[in-house]
Amino acid sequence: MEGIKSSSTTRHTVSDDIITSLKTENDNLRRQYDQLAREMNKIKSHIATQQSSSINQSLIGSDDALADKLPAYIENELYKVPKLYTENPWSLIKFLDKLFNLNEMNSVFFKQIFRRIATYQQNSILHRLASEQDLNFKKVADELMEELTTPQTKLNLVQEKILRSQNYLENFRTYVDDVIKFNRILSQYSEQDVVKSILQGTNSNTRAKFHFSTRPKNFAELRILVAEVEKLELNENLHKSKTQSRKQFMPPSGPSQTQVEHVEDGRKIRPNHRPYQPNFSAPRFDKTKSVTEQKQQKGATSGDRTHESSRNQNQRFSKPKPVSFREKNPNFNKPFQQGYFHHMLQYPYPYMTYPWAGQIQPPPTMGKFGHVHNALMPGASKDRSPDRISLPRSTSTASEPDIPRRENSKKMGAIPKKRNNSKN
Repeated sequence: MEGIKSSSTTRHTVSDDIITSLKTENDNLRRQYDQLAREMNKIKSHIATQQSSSINQSLIGSDDALADKLPAYIENELYKVPKLYTENPWSLIKFLDKLFNLNEMNSVFFKQIFRRIATYQQNSILHRLASEQDLNFKKVADELMEELTTPQTKLNLVQEKILRSQNYLENFRTYVDDVIKFNRILSQYSEQDVVKSILQGTNSNTRAKFHFSTRPKNFAELRILVAEVEKLELNENLHKSKTQSRKQFMPPSGPSQTQVEHVEDGRKIRPNHRPYQPNFSAPRFDKTKSVTEQKQQKGATSGDRTHESSRNQNQRFSKPKPVSFREKNPNFNKPFQQGYFHHMLQYPYPYMTYPWAGQIQPPPTMGKFGHVHNALMPGASKDRSPDRISLPRSTSTASEPDIPRRENSKKMGAIPKKRNNSKN
């Protein structure tokens, strides 16, 4: 029995030793596994850092490559950017206007866009700004306005672009967008001040379409007002187009050829029109007759009047009207007869004088032989000197005695005047 007990105890001790040895081996294996896992994590983190650095380098290289590969819609607009002149502030505002539009197209490519523009224009200020890393539109606009403009010039630009009124034919949306854009470029006023300035600068046509209970205070409310004004303008234009299209198919409102007034016996006569001529002798209504009889009589008289007016109209228009020029002007081929008169003769009738007959006339010019030059005198020769033989002589009357001749004056003892041949 004692031998059996000793053998059982030895078996228990051997099994315990085996279990303890197995536990120790298991612990050692776990420690080795944990150590290997830590090393694997270190290796994975190192690989991840290397991959991220390589990815960043590739992204930087792709960013530089994008400078030469811009979208086509931006590439076409780069050539339309106006040239910047440092001594001209208006060229600066035009340059910033176009740059603002390019930034609104796609702000992601602004750095590449600005670098491309700087290389195109070869401007030292643009090259210096393009070399900076944190580059955006606001920074570029502030730097250029600070370096290239004075306070007085900036104030003139603000009055011209922001504090301006709406033009007569300018659209309301165009006016609002333009003022907001230049306020963002120049960075002058707050949102509420810009909205107040826009509402005060609108013209009378746009202000007549403002139907709102509260005034807009920000850009969002102002956009709603712009949409309402555009709807009213669209309805107004649609109504105008409809009325114009109706007028194209309507008959002309003016009188036709058969309804034109014409004058006859000193009176203007219109066809199909009978002037009102009251008859005071006959009463207008007969009280002895009934209402139906009076209406029938009135209809009969009106029918007679219309028949008479149509008959008179046919008689007036039945007359043949001259058509050709010869018929309208019968005296066109009649020869013109000009009467000749002498200024020293007396005529039994008063001849027509010239309009300037009552005015003081200059003395007549002398002809070749000392005679008065008159182109209307009868018997004038080629040199326009009058012929003595052809001149008619006037007869003496009781009221106008005849002038004595020189021969008679000699017989009567008149002493003729001596000629003075002495030279002065």
